[in-house]
Amino acid sequence: DESDADEQGTRGQDNKMLQVYKIAGIGKNFWNEAFPRMQIFWELNEESLLKTNITRSNFLAPYRKQTLAGGGRKGGLVHPCPGVYIKGIWVRPPFIHDTLMCFATVDV
Repeated sequence: DESDADEQGTRGQDNKMLQVYKIAGIGKNFWNEAFPRMQIFWELNEESLLKTNITRSNFLAPYRKQTLAGGGRKGGLVHPCPGVYIKGIWVRPPFIHDTLMCFATVDV
């Protein structure tokens, strides 16, 4: 009711909302969770690929023979997270234990 709004002195004012995000440690969390699950942060050891197509966009590789960019020194992480990757992004645990199954394209 407009009369109630007038009495409270709020008529005509914009509604405002304040949100506060605590982001302390977000760099460490990103490094530990996202960094090993995004292929753009890997240094791929092409000699260790077990199976690849002609363009090397789809491949199977042992995860322990790949390293994270910069040697993975930060946070103690060294290797990518084993899993199935579609277009460089982790989507699920691997079907073959301790492997990286990477696909640039997927037919559905």
